[in-house]
Amino acid sequence: MQQYKEFANYFDSKKLSPYFSTLDGLTQAMGKVSLEHQGRKIENVRINNTADGYTVNGWEAEILDNHSGVVDCYRNPKADPAILAYYNQPLYVAIKTRQQVVKASEKVLTDFYIVNEKELKGSHILSLVVKDTLGAELFQKEIPVNIIGGEVYGQLIAEGIEIPTGKVGGMCKISAVLKDASGKEVATGREFFLTVNN
Repeated sequence: MQQYKEFANYFDSKKLSPYFSTLDGLTQAMGKVSLEHQGRKIENVRINNTADGYTVNGWEAEILDNHSGVVDCYRNPKADPAILAYYNQPLYVAIKTRQQVVKASEKVLTDFYIVNEKELKGSHILSLVVKDTLGAELFQKEIPVNIIGGEVYGQLIAEGIEIPTGKVGGMCKISAVLKDASGKEVATGREFFLTVNN
């Protein structure tokens, strides 16, 4: 209770409520880092198509120090478990930008993988849309891809796609939709990157 009181005092003295609303909002934002970090490691293991498993650094052992685990010492998730659930889907498009922060107006080389534990196979179309922080569309492209399937559960399906960033600084979103030969949506994916003005 004393730790909570001190943290609440810090929250108030630094005037953080306009940014995080509540103290829980701040701690959840901090905890999101651990879940996002572990999720991205899980994704890397799954797309490489060689690993059989991955152990999440999950549990904290100290009452007062919370470092890299995804739950606290009482086994409460440090942030929304949906963050980890995204990276554990049986079928989705994993998007890997080669840079996460770029100057506005530069291009971002991006690779697209499929995490495929649903026996998806054959010819498909990968549809891409990129929007800037204001929601303006920067880029759209359709790419024919071939899904191997079977024992290949992680596959590179489009490599080195140049994504334009526009002139507005801020967070940009890449959205991917995988469609089968009939045009039916079978998988999706998303990723973000930050553009900064000079």
